Amino acid sequence: MRRCAQPLVRLFVIVLVAGPAVTLAADRAPLRIAVAASAAPALRLIASQYEASGGDNVVLAVGSTGSLYTQIVNGAPFDLYLAADMARPVRAVKERRAAPGIHAVAYARGVLAAWIPDSRCRPDCMAALDTLDGRLAIADPVLAPYGVAAVACLHARNFNNRPTVVAPNVGVAFQYVASGNAPGGLVALSQLRLGEEAGRVKRADYSMVAPDCHPSLLQGAVVLRGPHRKAAESFLHYLLGPVSRKVFTRFGFRVPPDSP
Repeated sequence: MRRCAQPLVRLFVIVLVAGPAVTLAADRAPLRIAVAASAAPALRLIASQYEASGGDNVVLAVGSTGSLYTQIVNGAPFDLYLAADMARPVRAVKERRAAPGIHAVAYARGVLAAWIPDSRCRPDCMAALDTLDGRLAIADPVLAPYGVAAVACLHARNFNNRPTVVAPNVGVAFQYVASGNAPGGLVALSQLRLGEEAGRVKRADYSMVAPDCHPSLLQGAVVLRGPHRKAAESFLHYLLGPVSRKVFTRFGFRVPPDSP
């Protein structure tokens, strides 16, 4: 009788030890981050590195800065907002959509670039845009800071009569050019760097636009109200750290954000 009872005791102990561990893992929700399309190439790599280092799982929602903010206003359950400007993260603080006591912070400065595939337009691809037949791809200036920058540069170069095709965000503007639906366009340098690494973009076919022709592309972040504040703050700390800075630099961003 004693020999039969002993295995039952051991089984009972195993269940007590293993049960809570399974429950805790199941309750661990992913960190939901709303990220502007311009920052998405860098954020996908940063998020994977963060997870590999033992951080929370990250789910990215990519879109224009404006459309993402509208989703936040309408109650989308994002934990962290990474915009392509500072205005909307600051607005989130003023409208009390940010976590209490939180301020908006700059994480990088974006770069606008002119791109014409198979043109070898360097060093001034911006000037070459005016020679193209067809509409130039730009992001929607109502929703996307890169669209605001694109329109400003077209005006600065007196390209006011150039027809354009307006994309909902700068990532889609890139796709319009990549697919041949537009002969060229003004897009984020980060997307071109990603395409160059993948062998889909040639370095000779794009050039950076002078930053003095458009408003600043200082990109800001803010932790939003919600149950995962500590996790969001942890990721933001990582985002501002040396590992992430290397990634941002790799994709053409200026870091620290106040660098020229």
